[in-house]
Amino acid sequence: MTEINNAQVVDKSITSNPKRWLVCSKSVKGALHSRTGYSNQDSIRWKQSHISNTIVMSVADGHGSDIHFRSKIGSQIAVKIAVETLFELFHNQPIEINNVSQVKDIIRYSVPRILFHNWMDRVQYHVQKHPFSNNEIDHILKKKGPHILEKIINNPKIAYGSTLLTAVNSVDP
Repeated sequence: MTEINNAQVVDKSITSNPKRWLVCSKSVKGALHSRTGYSNQDSIRWKQSHISNTIVMSVADGHGSDIHFRSKIGSQIAVKIAVETLFELFHNQPIEINNVSQVKDIIRYSVPRILFHNWMDRVQYHVQKHPFSNNEIDHILKKKGPHILEKIINNPKIAYGSTLLTAVNSVDP
């Protein structure tokens, strides 16, 4: 790993294609996470068409606290869902971009719901395949108490909490 401003670089990627977009990414473990021993919960993903100039880029930041102990996985799921869903919407099944009002409504109302429900399904699938370990349960019990542990057990998505930002461009660079 390379040192940059006393922080570790944990992810660095570059992709390019002549006549296409150039994408660079980097995620740096922050000072607080370095001091507390938390891992970096950032995730970055993109997909670019080789046929059209559609590109979907997504970043997610896991919440990174005791109760969000699987937020790295949550952020990975979030960027995967966002890129897959929006690439399908804008590239494989292009929406009619001449109707700006329709596009705004789809982005404002439909896309967030679709992303959230798909994320929830994948989180639920992950919990079923990888139930909370005794170490995870003991850690929450010790740090937050039985009331918070019960909330997480009843609503496992809490453990996977993440914030997502996604951009789509389907116009020539």
